Amino acid sequence: MDLIPVNITVDNITQGYRLLHRFNDDERLTEVTVISNQKEIPTATAGVKYKAIPLDEFVGEKVEGWDGHSPLTLYFNQDGHFDHWEKTATGATAGAAA
Repeated sequence: MDLIPVNITVDNITQGYRLLHRFNDDERLTEVTVISNQKEIPTATAGVKYKAIPLDEFVGEKVEGWDGHSPLTLYFNQDGHFDHWEKTATGATAGAAA
């Protein structure tokens, strides 16, 4: 099963950004992006549903052992469940911030 990665910066976390999960009509996760806390969640359609999760809460609950200052990459499976995380190289940037 392929994993869906999303890169996160410390600024994304401290500025209250959210993870936006996009699911297709058969409930498969197709995309995870980082969105601003001021961005509106897209309206669900017959074929696409969205779920937004506060990034700071998610990291606090799921990312055990994070040093609090390194960028990281979160990985999700196609069922939408968190799989694991990795410390990201310093030069990496946040993925698909909307």
